[in-house]
Amino acid sequence: MNRLKQIKNINTVFVFILLFLLSFIFICYPYFKYINTYDNLGSIGDYLPPLDLIKDPLARMYVYNPKVQGGVITSFVIAQHIPFLFFFNTLSAVNISNLIIVLIFLSILFLATSFSMYIYLQYVFEYKLKIVNKMNTMVAFFGSLIYAFSPYFTRLFGPGHFLIFVIGVFPLVLKNFDLLLNNNKKYLLHSTYIFLLFFVQSTIFSNIGYILVYIIILFFYSLINAFIYKKIKRSFYVLCFTLFLLFLSNFWWLLPSVFTYLTPKNISLNNETSKLTLGSLIDYSTRASSIFNILVGQPEGPIPLSVKLNSQVILHLITTSYLFLLIFILFSLIKYKNRFIILLFFLLIISLFLIKGPQKPFGEFFLFLYYNIIGFQSFRRPASKIYWFFLFCFTTMSMVGLRIFLKEQKNHLIKKAVIIITLLISIYFLSIFAFTKELVPFNIPNEYKNGEEFLLKDNATKIFLLPDLQGEPTYYNHTIGYLKGTDFLNKIWSYPDFLTNNPSYVPNQHTNKKVNLLLLFIQKNESICDLCKQLNISHIIVRENLVNNLGKKSPKELKELLYLNQDIKNGIEFKTSKKESLFTIFSLKNNCRSNFLYIDNKASNLTYQKLNLLKYSISIRSLRRKTNLILLQNFESDWKLYLSKKNQQYINDENNIFRGDELNYLIKKPIFENTHKEFYKYANQWTIDSEYIKNNFDKTYYKENSDGSIDLELILYYKPQSYLYLGIIISGITLFGSLFYLIYLKKKEITDK
Repeated sequence: MNRLKQIKNINTVFVFILLFLLSFIFICYPYFKYINTYDNLGSIGDYLPPLDLIKDPLARMYVYNPKVQGGVITSFVIAQHIPFLFFFNTLSAVNISNLIIVLIFLSILFLATSFSMYIYLQYVFEYKLKIVNKMNTMVAFFGSLIYAFSPYFTRLFGPGHFLIFVIGVFPLVLKNFDLLLNNNKKYLLHSTYIFLLFFVQSTIFSNIGYILVYIIILFFYSLINAFIYKKIKRSFYVLCFTLFLLFLSNFWWLLPSVFTYLTPKNISLNNETSKLTLGSLIDYSTRASSIFNILVGQPEGPIPLSVKLNSQVILHLITTSYLFLLIFILFSLIKYKNRFIILLFFLLIISLFLIKGPQKPFGEFFLFLYYNIIGFQSFRRPASKIYWFFLFCFTTMSMVGLRIFLKEQKNHLIKKAVIIITLLISIYFLSIFAFTKELVPFNIPNEYKNGEEFLLKDNATKIFLLPDLQGEPTYYNHTIGYLKGTDFLNKIWSYPDFLTNNPSYVPNQHTNKKVNLLLLFIQKNESICDLCKQLNISHIIVRENLVNNLGKKSPKELKELLYLNQDIKNGIEFKTSKKESLFTIFSLKNNCRSNFLYIDNKASNLTYQKLNLLKYSISIRSLRRKTNLILLQNFESDWKLYLSKKNQQYINDENNIFRGDELNYLIKKPIFENTHKEFYKYANQWTIDSEYIKNNFDKTYYKENSDGSIDLELILYYKPQSYLYLGIIISGITLFGSLFYLIYLKKKEITDK
C-alpha cells in the first residue's frame, strides 16, 4: 500500500512539474519579444493590471471612491486585494516589471487550474469510480489540459478577467465539498480547506454574480447528491455550513458592502434597472447560444481568436474535438451505471439550461426566473457566468467516459488510437494559447506624468474628460499600443474625473444631467462657469489619442470651442516626443472655480485637512449662528459629521487609511444628522448650529470667543469604511485560526510517524 502511495506521489510531482513548464511556455511565448520594449500588458476586456502599485491598491481599499463621477460605491472592489493586488505588490517589491508580473501571474493561474483539475479527476477515478490503475494519471493529465486551456477561456485570460480564479480553484472546492457530503472523516480539515479556497477567490467574488453562481451550483450538487445517496439531512447541513464558510471567508469586504452596495434600496434599483434596460441584452447575448454551439465550446457563436492561421479551420477543429469528447460522455451514461455519473449529468443539464437563456427549449421558464427573482439579472450574459461550470462538468464526464472505455476496451490498437487523438486535442488546445494574442503590450508616455504635475501646480480639484464616449470603453490609438478596455487615467492620476453619458458610473442621476448639460454648453459656446462651480470642476481635458468618439464633436472641434470659451483661462497641449497629440488641459478661470468643502457664512472661517479619501478634519472659526456646510460630492446619507475635541492633531498623510479611531465611529453618534440634505440637487449640505453645540456639549469640544462665537473641530467621515476594518478583524482571526490548525495537523502527522 505504501509502495502504491509513493508511486502516486511521484506521478503527482512529475505531472505538477510538467504542467508548470507547459503553463509558462505556452502562455508566455507570444509575449517574450515585448519584454525589453514594453512596460505593461493590458487586457482588451474589463480590467487593467495595477499600473501604479501605490495609488491603485490604496484606491481599492475604500468602500466609496470620490474620484469617479462625483463619487461611487466601490466596496466590492476591495475584494481584488486577495490575491490579485497582493500578488502584484509582492513581485513589484523586488523590482520586477509589470509586463513580467502579468506573465508570471497568468502562468501560475493556469498552472493552478490544470493541476487542481488533475487532482480532482484522480479523486473521481479512485474514490467515485473505484478504479485504481496507472492509466488514471494519463487520463487525468489529458483532462487537466483540455479543461484549463479550453479555447473558450482563451479570450478570458487577460490579467483582469478574474473568472480564471474560480476556474482554477473550483475543482478543489468541489472535491472537499463532496468529501463533506459523503465522508464522516476529517470533517474539520475539509472545512478548513474550503474556507481557505473561498478566501483566495475573493477577487472573483468582487463580481457579486459569482457568489450567486456558487450558491446555485452547491445547492443543486447537494440536492441531487441527497436524493441519489439518500443523505438528505446531512446534505442540508453541509450546504448551509459551506455557504456560511463562503460568506465568512469574504466577510472582510462583504460586511461594508451590506451597508453600501447591497442595501435593499440599491438591490431594488438594480433589479428595476435590469428589467428596463437589460431585457434586450439577454436576447442579444444568447442569440447564438444553441445547444449545439454550447456543446462544441462556442456558446456565443464562433470564438474570435486573434491568430494568423485560418480561423474557420481552427473553429472546425474545436467543434470536432468537443464532438469527439461528447462520445465518451454518452458512453459513460450508457455503459456504466454509477450514481456519481448521474449527478454530473444532471448538473450538466442545469448549466445547459442557464447558458442558453431564453432560447428554446424552456426559454419562457428562464425569462420568468430572469424577471422575477432578484439577483437572477446577473445572468444577462449567461455564458460569461456559468459556461466555465458546463466545461468543468463536460470535461469531467468525458474523462470519466474515456477512463471507463480504456478499462473495458480489449483491442489495444483502438485504445492507442483513442489515446493519441485525446493527446492531439490536448496539444491543439495548448497551441491555440501559444498562437493567440489577447493581451496588448503598451507604454504610458511620460507626458501623462507631466500632465499630472501641471494639474498639481494649477491647484486642480476635479477634471472633466472629453470627448463623449457615451459609456463605451476607451480605445486608444497607436500612442498607447491600441489598448482597449477600462480607462487607465484615473488609475495613474490623483484627480477625480467626470465622464459624459456614463450610466455605469453614475449612481446620481442629477450628476449625470449636469455633466451632460456641461457638454451641451461647451458645444454651444455658452458660459460654463456656474456648472463648473457646482460640480467643483477646475480643468477640462480633451483626449486626442482615442480611436472611438461617439459624440457630435471631434476632439479638434472641442478644442477650438474651448479656446474660444469666455470661462477658459488657457489650454496646454501635451504631445509625444514625435509630436503626436495626446491630450490638452484647459484651465478654468479662478472665478469659475469652487472649494470642495466650504461654508456659506462669510463671517466664519473654514479650513480642512484631508486625512484620506473618506475622512476630513474640519476647523471652523468664529461660528456664531446657523451656517450651512457644503460638500461637493454625490449625496450619500453615509457621510457623517462628528464633533471632535478641540486642538486634536493629525499626521499629514493622505495615504494613511487607518488612524486607529475609525472603529469608534461605529458606535459614536453623529451630529446634525437631521439637517443632512441634498444641495444643487446632487451634493451634500449640513446646517451647523453654534447654539446647539453650546447647549449640548462641554467646552472640551469647542472654544467660546469673547464675541459669543465659537471655534470647533469636526470630523467628516464616510461611516461604512469602519465596517471594512471590523470585517478585516473578524476574517483575519478566522484566517489565522485556519492556518494554525493546518500547521498543527502537519506537526501531528510528523510526530505520529
